[in-house]
Amino acid sequence: MSFSDRPALTGGQKLGCAMYSIVGLVLVLNALVAVSLGDCAEEYDTPGCAQFKLVKFALFPGSLIAVVIGGILMTRYFMKDRD
Repeated sequence: MSFSDRPALTGGQKLGCAMYSIVGLVLVLNALVAVSLGDCAEEYDTPGCAQFKLVKFALFPGSLIAVVIGGILMTRYFMKDRD
């Protein structure tokens, strides 16, 4: 079946994609703010800073990567051929 004889996404699917984008944007921006406000001082050797670097990576770039991959998978699921 060709995709040219029907619309790409239904109204509900478009609404779902829009809601996913809005929720993903809010989560990523909150993670960015949390990472930027929770910085460790480099001149002090605090024991929690080594673990905090991993948490920083998981929060900001990790959440952004997860939202983008989720959007790609959702779009692929919606656009697959039903035949």
